[in-house]
This record gives sequence, structure tokens and C-alpha cells, in this order.
Amino acid sequence: MQSGSAKQPLYDLFMQAPAAIAVVRGPKHVFDFTNSLYLRLVGKTKAIHGKAVRDAFPELKGQGFYELLDTVYETGEPFIGNELPIDLDLNGSGTLTRTYVNFVYQPMKDAEGAIGGIMAHAVDVTAAVEGRLQIREDEERYRTLFNSINQGFCIIELIFDDHNVAQDYKFIEVNHVFEQQTGLKDVVGKTARTVIPNLEDRWVEIYGQVVKTGKPLSFTENSDAMGRWYEVDATRLGNPKSNCVAILFTDITKRKTIEDTLRQSEALNRTVIESLEEGVSLLDADGAIVSANKSAQRLLGLSLEQMQGRDSSDPRWKSVHKDGSFMPGSEHAPQQVLRTKKPYNNQTMGIHKPDGSMVWLNINAQPIIEDGELTGVVTSFFDITERKNMQEELERQLQITDTITKTASSCLFMIDNNGLVTYMNPAATRVTGYSLQESLGKPMHLLIHHSHPDGTPYPQSECPLVNTYTVGAPNPLHEDILYRKDGTSFPALISGTPIPGDVGIQSTVVEFRDIEEITNTLQRNNELEESTLLLKEQRAQLVALNNAKDDFIAIASHQLRTPATAVKQYLGLVLGGFTEPLTEVQHKYITTANDSNERQLNVITDLLKTAKIDSSRYVIRKERTPLASIIEAAITDMQLELDSRDQTVRYTTPKTPILVMVDRVEIKLVLINLLENASKYSYPQSEITVAVSKRNGQVHIDITDNGVGVSHDNVEKIFDKFTRINNVLSDTVTGSGLGLYWVRKIVRLHDGDVKVISKLGAGSTFRVSLPL
Repeated sequence: MQSGSAKQPLYDLFMQAPAAIAVVRGPKHVFDFTNSLYLRLVGKTKAIHGKAVRDAFPELKGQGFYELLDTVYETGEPFIGNELPIDLDLNGSGTLTRTYVNFVYQPMKDAEGAIGGIMAHAVDVTAAVEGRLQIREDEERYRTLFNSINQGFCIIELIFDDHNVAQDYKFIEVNHVFEQQTGLKDVVGKTARTVIPNLEDRWVEIYGQVVKTGKPLSFTENSDAMGRWYEVDATRLGNPKSNCVAILFTDITKRKTIEDTLRQSEALNRTVIESLEEGVSLLDADGAIVSANKSAQRLLGLSLEQMQGRDSSDPRWKSVHKDGSFMPGSEHAPQQVLRTKKPYNNQTMGIHKPDGSMVWLNINAQPIIEDGELTGVVTSFFDITERKNMQEELERQLQITDTITKTASSCLFMIDNNGLVTYMNPAATRVTGYSLQESLGKPMHLLIHHSHPDGTPYPQSECPLVNTYTVGAPNPLHEDILYRKDGTSFPALISGTPIPGDVGIQSTVVEFRDIEEITNTLQRNNELEESTLLLKEQRAQLVALNNAKDDFIAIASHQLRTPATAVKQYLGLVLGGFTEPLTEVQHKYITTANDSNERQLNVITDLLKTAKIDSSRYVIRKERTPLASIIEAAITDMQLELDSRDQTVRYTTPKTPILVMVDRVEIKLVLINLLENASKYSYPQSEITVAVSKRNGQVHIDITDNGVGVSHDNVEKIFDKFTRINNVLSDTVTGSGLGLYWVRKIVRLHDGDVKVISKLGAGSTFRVSLPL
């Protein structure tokens, strides 16, 4: 591609594009064009122009990219790769460097449809992938959660003047993505105006508003001082007197750049839009969908033909607000733009897809103005389901932590590796006389542990509690003398527990109880002999509590899902042909490992589902739904597993439709669990029957098998958590013992029930009863 006058605008656009772009010609894939970002990405110079890919990149042999190019050229079908690893010789030393890219190989066709070359469009996502692979461990009471997300996170403390006007804020904590998203380093303990001298006042004002009102804010804002755009969720931490704010944010500068580029060139738009992970759709002046890219079709679960002509008033969208309430079409972002002719950004909407699943989207809508008239609307949206779930979980964990620490009878201090106080709970303020504001940033040792029992000074450098982080192990429960704000001393049971982080110990939790307070309470309520016994029991309980807390911290620091998922990805790459060809034995071993890993992930998923439903926070979203469609969908999802055992399901759709008020997704999973249970504990070439009946205001779904059955003594036990009954097929069936427990919980949340009628050796019938 030359930079001649006829092609100069397109050439300039490609050279200025915010992504790596290259064009190769012919079946040998000879480089015809590369922009500077592409050369920088692959570590080459313009000397590769005129060379075939195999000559310019010999290190790609065996990585599958030659073959991908050949396939795209031969078939004319584009290839889209997300976060694929590529090993490149970036400096010519022969040492390969692993890089991760999102890329598109787009065939280039002439007017007759003949393929003359391929356009490669790539974005380096190495930082995002490696950041996700290096999830931080539990640094404090919730560090595991916020470091497991690929977004920036920080906790700040607002600084107000004498007139209660926010002037600045101090960084209290940041996660490892913070630096990637902001470019700022070593900010903890520093104020924003110190590290960003030209920071706009509106940032301080927004966070000050969150502190004063206590209402969370979600917004999109740019900072000229930082040269970036951000999507931000800000939530006040603690009680109404707290000045701390938790901030979850994403650098969307690249996305903004892409949006600007899309508006500049219609030709480039078509190529870039189809390569975006975000959904993009074009609506006409009446709000009807005209076109949508592949990501939009994937996110919404609809083909372009199914979407074309739909507008926001179409009842099939089944959209909801953040709180799960119905969202009318008039409130959709495109309709807002059509009414106001102004952009409408950062709208959060839930969509029920045709398969019954729910996807949460962040939507931005822009008007298309031509000659002063609105001619259409462009919408862009992306999947925030995981982020929304994590944010809700973060808020729940913060509430739980806040409640536990506020109501705990034990006194708790949290200190950093310099011994400075970063938190204390109400029990600690009551016993010591120091307020939280008086203690923050002060040396804990100098506040309450400054002297030996004989009154001689106690140097902080010798304090085992402050030095817990150097040992890397808990400081055992022991008796010591502590001091109150008024100078009086008291005996205490005290211990220190280190909190691990990315590199070594990041902070320490110090826990203590006033022994005199415990003794006085016991003496007021019991005789001296009983008081002594109860005090010993209390001390034993404190030691047990301390040990239980240590166990919790140890367990929480081991992240089950992340390493198992990483193993799954690498096994998938090996089985997917991204390594050297496998021998038959190697393929067998890798396949066995992959199956074992899959079972491990299933057990983890079952544990997480059970923990969530046991938390009493499990939310079901009911809607009136044809029961037959749910049953048929469950049977379809089970078909492959049934075929593997040569089993059949007999089900006849009722002539009169039966409508039930249920959460379609959850009830479908209930039926899948019961069908899977019937299949596992039945012999090959057997038949499973599904029957539906109505009686006394309820609908009954009977799933009957002629398998091994359950003895009378074990009928109710099978619904207990972690219970598996031994039978002739037990050794051939895997499971966590949580499926039927979860099934009954879900059905009872629908005001229904699950019962089983079974006889050992004669099969079982599971009956799901739901209200009509």
C-alpha cells in the first residue's frame, strides 16, 4: 500500500490508527504495508516490507499463525483471535518474548470477490492478560476480591477544610492494576494534588459528594492532567462519619480513541467495528436497528436478521434496571438520544437473551447529525456482567466486614509494615479511649504498648507485634500490658496475624481483649469458683477463635478458581494444536488431565453456588414462562450426555400450555441436575420419563428412571449437603454431593418443593412441585 495521492487519506488513517495494522499480499503473505504500531508490536523495522511472513518471522514456526493465514487466504473467512499468545524475537537476539494480542485476519477482496491479500488488525493486550494472571493474594479483609479483577481499585480518604469543603484526598490503598490504569507509582500515603499537581477540581468535588451523601456514583469522566478517560464506580466506606471512598475504575482512553477514529472514516469504521469486542449497532431516525456488528449479535444472542427493524419498544427485549425492575423501551439510551439529540452515556441495562440467560451491558449512544438534522443513532455496548457481580460481591464483603468488626467484642487494630494504624474497630476505641481519627497514621506501639510492665520504655523496634511482618508467621496469643489514652494500664490477651500481599507481608492485624474487663464481668455474674472456670473457658475460646481466624486467612489466601482456570487454558492450548504435535500417549495423558481439571472446576463451581445460596442473598427473578419451553431446553442441553450413554428421554408436550411464575434460568438448571442424576444412576440403553400434571393449584414435574434406586433409609439423606449414597454405580459416577442439596434450595425459593419416591434396585421418581 503506497502513500500516493489517491490513497493518501486512507494511508494516513492507517498510520494514525490506535491499533497495529499490516497488509500482506498473495498466497505467500508478502508484507505490503505496516503502520508504526505494528512494527513496534512485533519488534521489527520497515525492512520486512517485501518479505514473506515465514521469512520475516521464522520464530512463528509451530505457533499456528502461518496456518491461520493460509486458511483465511484459501477460505475467504476472517479469523478473530482474543488474547492469543505469540512468541516473538523482539530484539533479534534469538530470545523469544511472550506477547498476547487481540487480532483479526480480514481477507481483502477485489470487485470480483477474488482474494488478493489479508489485513491484520492487532491490539497488544499483554499488560491486561499478565495483570489478570498475577492476581494478588488477600492483603486485608477483602484484598483477594478486589485484586482478582482486571480493573483499577483504590481507597481514598477525603480531606475537608474548616468549612467542610473537600480540598484534596489521600490514597490509602491501591491494587496492582492501579498503576497500569493511571501511570502513577508509589501513591499510598500521598495526596492526589501531590502526585497530580494539575488535577481538576471536579474529581475532588465528586468524591466529596459521595462522602457527604453516602450515595454511590457511576460516571464517565476525563482528566486532561492525566491524559486519560475513565469509567468510575465510587462508594463510601464505613459509617456516615467516614471520609473514605472505594473507587473501581477502568481506563477507557483507547475506547474513546477508537470512537473518535470511527467518526473520522466510514471505510475504516467497517473494518474496525467488526474487530471490536464491544457491540456496536446503527439505528435509523425512528430508532429501528439497521445494522449491528458480530460482537453485538454475540452479546445479545441474536442474528443481524433477527435484530433488523427492532426498536426499543419491542417487548422481546425484556430489559431491566440495575435493581432488576422492568425498564420500559422509552428509557433505553437510543430513545433518550432521539428525544434530546444529545449523547447518552454509561447506561447500565440487563437483557434477557433468547436462551433465558441474563447479560448486563454498559451502553453509550451517540446521535448522528447531518446538516443539523438527526438521521440516526450509534450505540456501543459491552458485557459488564462479571464486573457487576464482582462489584455487588465487593459491596457485600465490605458490609460483612464492617458489621463483624463493629460488633466484635475483641479489640482490633490494623497496622502497616511501619507500625502505623490504618484501622481500629469500635471495641478498640472504647477500651483504649482513642478515636479512629486520633489513631490513623500514628504508631500503634507508641499509643498503647510504649512501656514494659515495670514502667521502663519499650522500644518499637523490639515490639513483636510490629515486627510480625518480618517473621511472616502469627504472633501467638499471650498476656501483656497495654495502655489507655489516659495513661492507665491494663492486662490483655494479645496476638498479631500477618496479612500476605504480592511481595511479602503487607500489613498486620493486632487483636486483644482486656483481661480485667473479662474478669469483672464474670465476677459480677458468678461465684468466684465458677468465674475462674468460665475465665479459663473464655481464654480457650479466644485461642480457638484466633486459630480459626488464622485458618480462615490461610484458606482465603489460596485462590481455588484462578489456578484451576489457568491450567484449563494451557491444557486447551495444547489440545487445540498450539504446541508441537502430540504423540498418542501424550494426547491420552493430556486429555485425562483436562478431564480431571474439568471435574475440579465443576466441584469449585458447585461449592461457590452452594455458598452463595447459603448466604441468604440469592436472588431469583421470576417471570411468567411456558413450562414446556423450560423442560425442552433442559432436555436439549442434556442430549450429548444422554447420547454418550445411549439413553433416551420420553416427554410429551401438554396440549394446553402451562404458564409458571419462575426464574427460567434457575428452574432449567434444576431440571438439568435431576436429568443428569437420573442418567448417571441408570444403566446404558435405558429410558427416562418426564411427565407434567396439575393438582391443587400446583404443577408437578415427575422425572422417572429405572436405575439403581435409593433405599428407604437414604431417601431424605440424598438432599443433604455433601452426601453421596453408595450403590452399584457409585464407582463410575463423579460428583460433589451438592447437586440435590442445591436443587431443593432453589425450588423452595420458588415456594415449591422436591420429593423422591424410590426403591432400591427399582428406579426413582423425583417430583418438582411449583405453584401455578
